[in-house]
Amino acid sequence: MKTQLFLLLLALSILSTQAQSLSIKGRVTDASQEAVIAANVSLWTIDSTLVTGVTSDAQGKFTLHKIKAGDYRLSISFIGLLSAIKVKSSY
Repeated sequence: MKTQLFLLLLALSILSTQAQSLSIKGRVTDASQEAVIAANVSLWTIDSTLVTGVTSDAQGKFTLHKIKAGDYRLSISFIGLLSAIKVKSSY
């Protein structure tokens, strides 16, 4: 049975910068709260256009930089775990 992937977005922070771009930070963990290393984290527009993507680090942390305000779908996946998708409207 696949382990469900949980997002522990301790700091799903939206931080404004001088150019009015945003950053999204978070931490990917499994059901036992262990960090998921090298999980694929991608940000998509609502119409399924890829905006940017990164992989989680050794602590499961990730940061997406230079995001314009808007409506997005955040997708996190890792082989062997169920994907998690979060949709957030304008910031």
